[in-house]
Amino acid sequence: MGNTCFMNASLQCLAHSVPLMTCFLTGAYAADLNRDNPLGTKGELAESFAHLMTLLWQGGIGHVTPRRFKDRIGCFAPQFVGYAQHDSQEFLAYLLDGLHEDLNRIKAKPYIEDKDDAGMPDHEVASKAWSNYRTRNDSAIVDHFQGLYKSTLDCPHCGHNSRKFDPFMYLSLPLPESRQRSLSLHLVHVDGAHHPARYVVDVANSGTLQDVLVAVAAVAGLPEAQPASDDKPGSAPRAIETCLALAKISRGFSGQEEVEVFRDMKVRVPELAPSERPHAGEFLVAYYYSPQ
Repeated sequence: MGNTCFMNASLQCLAHSVPLMTCFLTGAYAADLNRDNPLGTKGELAESFAHLMTLLWQGGIGHVTPRRFKDRIGCFAPQFVGYAQHDSQEFLAYLLDGLHEDLNRIKAKPYIEDKDDAGMPDHEVASKAWSNYRTRNDSAIVDHFQGLYKSTLDCPHCGHNSRKFDPFMYLSLPLPESRQRSLSLHLVHVDGAHHPARYVVDVANSGTLQDVLVAVAAVAGLPEAQPASDDKPGSAPRAIETCLALAKISRGFSGQEEVEVFRDMKVRVPELAPSERPHAGEFLVAYYYSPQ
């Protein structure tokens, strides 16, 4: 079905959300269909989603091709027409918003006036905000996928503090970047004194080629891993670049091999690492030249 893995990722998550599946697989969602909501799809998106989930969980099949569901999505959201790649979270946001509007139990949304909450404790303000929100938005999606987050604003001049509780369905959180990088490589003794051996070295992601060679010498127990006698403890090994060389070997689909030798000791670790893409056929080889 083209580049629709973004859709598959979101649908698989929802298909394993037990409360949501309980609502759709038992048919309970049908009682909440709101076909008059101008913000919805007259219930068609919810019905199409329910049909797809029923196919997924009916048993006795190995896979489901959701062409019908994909077509319905394209009718309501033209940005998803075709088979181009899209953002998975963007698709998930559209789908959950659409399901909420199709299943919103509120037929006529009343006007809610914000009132001053000065002096009220947080739990009362939050409870009031949630009650006001549910007066206009009440669906299985709100039941299981929404909540409130609190924001505060402090005035540095007068000291006044204001609070607000807003509904949310998505939280965008930064993923911490690893500061370490594990590199797998083969060590070859050029003089043939030892068999080639595979090692894994851990280096800082911000490190350089020199850091990698130092780590290789240490894990392989090479003499150059020991500081010189006149060096201070913990100092860098001597002349590591004169006895170790690093190369990246790439194997193409044609079977030919390309060798890239790294000569600049300041090359960063991310530039050294082999590609993690399937079938890239890249690996690292360190060559050790003995003092002789």
